[in-house]
Amino acid sequence: AESLIDEQNTVPSKPSWYNSMYFDEIYHARTGYEHANSRFTYETTHPPLGKVMMSWCIRLLGMTPFSWRLAGAICGVLMIPAIYLLANQLFASKRLAVFSAILLSLDCMHYTQTRIATIDSFPVLFMIMMFFFMIRWMKMNFFYESLRKTLCPLALSGFFMGLAIASKWIGCYGAIGLAVMFFSRFIWLWRVSVCIQKDENISAEYKQITSCFARKGVITILACCVFFVAIPVLIYLLSYLPYLRAYGSIELNWKTLQRIWDAQVLMFDYHKNLVAEHDFASPWYEWPIIAKPMWFYQSTYPNAGKASSILTFGNPAVWWSGLICIVALMIGGSISLFQKKKIVNYSHNTQVTRWIITGFLSAYLPWVFVYRLTFIYHYFASVPWIILAISECIRSLGKRHERISNAIMILICFVAMVLFVAFFPLASGFEVSRSWCDAVNWFGNWMWY
Repeated sequence: AESLIDEQNTVPSKPSWYNSMYFDEIYHARTGYEHANSRFTYETTHPPLGKVMMSWCIRLLGMTPFSWRLAGAICGVLMIPAIYLLANQLFASKRLAVFSAILLSLDCMHYTQTRIATIDSFPVLFMIMMFFFMIRWMKMNFFYESLRKTLCPLALSGFFMGLAIASKWIGCYGAIGLAVMFFSRFIWLWRVSVCIQKDENISAEYKQITSCFARKGVITILACCVFFVAIPVLIYLLSYLPYLRAYGSIELNWKTLQRIWDAQVLMFDYHKNLVAEHDFASPWYEWPIIAKPMWFYQSTYPNAGKASSILTFGNPAVWWSGLICIVALMIGGSISLFQKKKIVNYSHNTQVTRWIITGFLSAYLPWVFVYRLTFIYHYFASVPWIILAISECIRSLGKRHERISNAIMILICFVAMVLFVAFFPLASGFEVSRSWCDAVNWFGNWMWY
């Protein structure tokens, strides 16, 4: 062997996730390499933007595990300040914003999904940001603020929506949530303006201020056709430029558009007609309770008495408390729908609850109607919303029992941190004794190592 192969010291002692691809990296990281080198792509089952972003790092740093995972890891890091901004926008509380960011950083799935070269990091980050800017617009005073100022957050929301859809079609699910939020707010503003114009007890000055709704409303709708239709379509088409380079020079003609359209048909047919079985597949109703983690990797040659394994699953302290809180918000929100309230006294607390429920359902509910093979990592886009649901429940409790809410907040953070450390080896591939893995394997056939 020494006569046949030189530089033996460069050969890894064993293949592992440190020096090789694992799970769907064999598709997505490969596609990133193909985009970086203008080659025909093997994997076309998802939109290209996430893999294009991988290709930038590959082109800069070479085809190495670090480079093909770097773009997704950066997005994972950016999710922490992103959810901080979203929580602060919702609750106007830095304390709850920090709490939300801590819970996301301690979630095992967030850690695992953002350090593997698959595409889930990209749409989830962009979806957080598109909801952040939509909620920013919804909290603005439409009648008093200048039209230009109200259009800015809508434009940014549409921009991030385009990035999300161009990364993975789950961005379309989030787009439905954006539409529900926008039109519910827009209709409410219209009803307010109508009620004020009819109310004889309202001052003429205030009636004049609200009379601008017709003009500003029409311009806003027309602008949204650009922000949420034209711009996302343009971003989506531009994301296919690296895909088209493999065909040669790119020209704006029907042939180019036909190639993009054919890629969409292929993508849709793949997901629609996929018939497959997988030992770690799980239906949508099992995800919130972490019934079946998804197994990504196991070391081929573990040392005696040790294990190295990577699974994606949620931190029980985050997911189980989040499940309780999102259900509580849904029950409370359903009750509030049947309570008669004056339209001008539309409660801010009610709005926040409905926004969280809308965001969660837009990420989770569509999977109820998906009959193809599904996995627990499809719940990833819902995780920020269950965290926000925890924060909302703590905020509501704090109005009546501040000390108890603070104690619960500290307790959840502490338990989440302890469990993150406990489950870290199985979320990261870090080699530990099998007795450690046995200790966190709480249920039969739950963890694999």
